[in-house]
Amino acid sequence: MTHPKIADAIKRLSYCSGSFYTFAPSEHVRKEGESPVWHWEDRDPREYDQLNYGSLDSDGSRHLSYAKESPESLAELISDEKLWPVLTLLWVGDRFQSSDYGGDLCYLSNLQVLTEEHKESPALKELYGSYGGSGLALDVRFCTEEILEAIESLEDYPLLDEQHLSYLELEKEEEAWESWARSDFQRAIESRLSDLLEDDEKAEEKAESLSENQLFELLREGMEAGNLYWETETLSRWLDVEAVASALSEERLLSL
Repeated sequence: MTHPKIADAIKRLSYCSGSFYTFAPSEHVRKEGESPVWHWEDRDPREYDQLNYGSLDSDGSRHLSYAKESPESLAELISDEKLWPVLTLLWVGDRFQSSDYGGDLCYLSNLQVLTEEHKESPALKELYGSYGGSGLALDVRFCTEEILEAIESLEDYPLLDEQHLSYLELEKEEEAWESWARSDFQRAIESRLSDLLEDDEKAEEKAESLSENQLFELLREGMEAGNLYWETETLSRWLDVEAVASALSEERLLSL
């Protein structure tokens, strides 16, 4: 029989955006002796706080010889056969998953917020996968009321902490500025100057003489003049720096 606390967690999570999986870790170990052999040894799921998406299973078939069951039935089977030390039931939330090719910064924010607030909890397991994939799995045995309430709140509003998201967006904007936006914006300024001065060499000289503070101030002015803003693209931030440069007045550029 499933413990009432586990049953309640499963019931509440069933109404949230996500899916249930089983997790039965094992390790390839060498058994010493006259003829050493390698074999698979079951491990305790509690030993793992980070999992690869590939380690998740939908039915616990390695330990349970049953067709795919509901999460409630799986938990009952695991309890009846006393398999919790080697097999557990996880819930993977949709609003915590992201990668280089999908997801959103708000989902990455949710992941960071919940893992930071409950970093000592055995319920939380961070997921990772290919192409920068990340996510969150919850062990149904250890879900506290606080964790469940946070998950349920995402059904009404898909973000845990607006201030954290703002910080994360700023961090990604700074990364973009250092990675490509500064150099692209400088080239866009150079192109505008070339058109105005009709002298490519002089335009290049002026653009390259601009300090980082000057470039950033021009960026701010151009964004304000053109009513332009940073936008989110999957897990990064993007800005049309050519449009920003175009929004600067001729007088401002000739004053450089």
